[in-house]
Amino acid sequence: MDLTSNLRNHFLIALHGETDPLFHHSVIYLCDHNAQGALGLLLNKPTGIPLADILQSLDINVTDPQLAKMPVFIGGPVQEEVGMVLHNGDVTWQSSVPTSSTLNVTTSRDILFAMAEAKGPEKIFFSLGYSGWSAGQLEDEVGRDFWLVCPAQEKIIFEVPIPQRWEAAIRSLGIEPSQLVTQHANV
Repeated sequence: MDLTSNLRNHFLIALHGETDPLFHHSVIYLCDHNAQGALGLLLNKPTGIPLADILQSLDINVTDPQLAKMPVFIGGPVQEEVGMVLHNGDVTWQSSVPTSSTLNVTTSRDILFAMAEAKGPEKIFFSLGYSGWSAGQLEDEVGRDFWLVCPAQEKIIFEVPIPQRWEAAIRSLGIEPSQLVTQHANV
């Protein structure tokens, strides 16, 4: 793999999580990757808090009953107080950044108000915080076999049940998880 490639809109699939349990069997969607570093969202680490609770704590009146069961995820260990909405759609909210031709990540409150009224994007993934890498750090980790990398699939983000996302991401590479041999990388 060419480690100088831009890995935006790719999945990172954890091979080694023993050093940090947060990343054990994790799948991360890379929202951005450039010479300054990378930013991604953990896709399979729910907090156990429904999105409606977060919105109500922000004094946002929730009228959409679907939010009662929508999970909030741990996006990563960086800025855990910041809400990040990964979503589809053409609408550009006050603070949206495209991550692919069909997905955006938004951090502004206007999308939260729209979601609460069932006027937001069709597909929504909400996390608190994000995972971040400084310049060269992600490339080093990929080079040391901490991560498998593959193109992202929206189906895995929005449709695959949470406990099956790691295996689904591995299968997207044509690999059966039971055949995957992981070992500790030399540090």
